[in-house]
Formats: sequence, C-alpha cells, structure tokens
Amino acid sequence: MSERRHVTPLPLGDEIPFSKGLMARALVVTGLDPERAYLIAHRADRDLAERGVSTLDLDRLGELAADVIGNEHAAITVGRLKRLSALQQLEQPLLLL
Repeated sequence: MSERRHVTPLPLGDEIPFSKGLMARALVVTGLDPERAYLIAHRADRDLAERGVSTLDLDRLGELAADVIGNEHAAITVGRLKRLSALQQLEQPLLLL
C-alpha cells in the first residue's frame, strides 16, 4: 500500500480552517462523550473569534477543556490528542497485533 489512507486531521494549525465538528470528533476519539466534546469545541471556536485568530494550539485547547472537564481530564485528553496527531503523521502503516 503506497498511498496514505485518508485520515481526518486535527483541526489545528494553519493547514485547514478550524472546524467545531472536526474538533468535537477528534475529542470523541479520545474518549470524551459527544456532549462535552462539542461544548469544548464550541468554546474553542468562540475563543478563536474573541481573540481574532484562526489557529488553536493544544495547550490553549487544554486550558479551555479544563473549564469543562477539569484540569486532570483535560491533561489526559490533550495527551491523547497529541498521540493521535503523532499517529496521523506516520508514513508507515500501523499494525496492531
């Protein structure tokens, strides 16, 4: 298999515009329930608008998530998002045995 499989990227950085839906989906993948995931994504979207910027880093997302799910769970969620992002960047296929 020489082509990378399609993976929905995390909606962070300059490559694609921020999307509440993509962010909520990424948060659900980390184990959050959809309601909290959407609430965090909504807060992130509002934060971007208030600050007049178009990108969000994981540290800022963690701060916003802490308001919803607490510091400990936010740290776990951000850690999982970092691992998800690293997996998405792999050039080789990932085999789970």
